[in-house]
Amino acid sequence: MRALIVMLLMAAMAPAMMRQAEAAGAELPLRKSAGCGAAAEPPIEAIRVDGHIRELILALPEGGERKTPRPLVMAFHGRTNSNAQVRAYYGLRRTLERTAVVAYPSALRQADGTFSWTVPRDGLSGPPDLALFDALLTEIGGRYCVDLGRVFLVGHSLGASFANTLACARAERVRAVASVGGGIWTRGCTDPVAALVVHNPKDRLVAVELGREVRDVFLLANGLEGTAPQPAAGSQLHCRRYGDATEPNPVVWCPHRQDYKADGRYYPHNWPESTELEIARFFGSLP
Repeated sequence: MRALIVMLLMAAMAPAMMRQAEAAGAELPLRKSAGCGAAAEPPIEAIRVDGHIRELILALPEGGERKTPRPLVMAFHGRTNSNAQVRAYYGLRRTLERTAVVAYPSALRQADGTFSWTVPRDGLSGPPDLALFDALLTEIGGRYCVDLGRVFLVGHSLGASFANTLACARAERVRAVASVGGGIWTRGCTDPVAALVVHNPKDRLVAVELGREVRDVFLLANGLEGTAPQPAAGSQLHCRRYGDATEPNPVVWCPHRQDYKADGRYYPHNWPESTELEIARFFGSLP
């Protein structure tokens, strides 16, 4: 039933997303990567960065010419779930993977078997995982045809904290970030960057105050401090948007109320249902 609902919603959203893409194309020329027009290659499965082999899952959209630049989405997993696990529950196969190049990198494992994303605490310089982003952007852009003006980040939990921080640290290369249940490791961004911030007020693992801090960091970076939010049209997650329809870098704050997982377990730190649709709609709305 959920799959049918997703298909119907995507079908309903498709015409609007196409119109938005066409309008955006008229305003902002596509920034073709070096891989546009290159011979077709299978998805790469790993990349070497700073002496480490970093595994990734790379999903390439079906069809389309190699000369047509596609958006590039990097989706980051959390502390306990692998990139394969988050690919299963993020739901991006039903939305973004249809039209974008989507990369799911793997973080390095710690001694206790969990994963860790590492960024200097100022969030704005230095290795090692900022270097992973830089290397992935170069490698994927060199092999496949992507639009370097439409690079998006997605993350949940620790992956959300990393995505938020990375968006600030590489704002000149990142068009937008969408995060669920995360914090941020910096208080300043290098440039404006559009942001969708999803957080449950009852979250016990990452307090909602940290989510509000993420929202406020992006509001400041985008010059939207003090603006009044408006309900986001069509939102299933109680989202409110800062910045009107003409704002190139809006901030959308979504204090969702889905306290339970699909199996009935109380877990406000979850990835709420319909998040993949909210993300696709947000990314598709940007000029």
